Amino acid sequence: MKESYTIREMPADHKYPEMSYGNHGEGGQAIYQGESLIAYVWVHLTEHESTKGVKRTMEMEMIEVMEKEQGHGTAIITFLFQHFNLESMNGYILFEDNMRPYYFWSSLGAEMQADNEAEYWEMYEDGIDIYFDLHRNQVMKEMTLEVGA
Repeated sequence: MKESYTIREMPADHKYPEMSYGNHGEGGQAIYQGESLIAYVWVHLTEHESTKGVKRTMEMEMIEVMEKEQGHGTAIITFLFQHFNLESMNGYILFEDNMRPYYFWSSLGAEMQADNEAEYWEMYEDGIDIYFDLHRNQVMKEMTLEVGA
């Protein structure tokens, strides 16, 4: 059985490792699985009133998972939705030659400005960041499909 995830604030003087996209700087939070540090996230929470009560949205400024291709990214996003009782998460994907961030957010059901690989590269060449919007119902639907598979 996997240990549960926790999120912890990092002290202002914390030294972040040199990351693949450069050092993002202070203000990050650490995601742990048990006592093992598995990721850093830089996020901003907002709340707004709706007819169904308070809705929480998270702006994902950046996520840096230490060990890629281990399933941690998907589990962390699910954890964040559950832990903060989020309605939605949004942000901009990073550009990589292998399109990993695009495929990652797409696999979770995120809606994106680029609908396909050609649009991804066109936006990249034009210097346009690709916005994503991920809703709770999509994340939970994808997790249900994954567990049921």
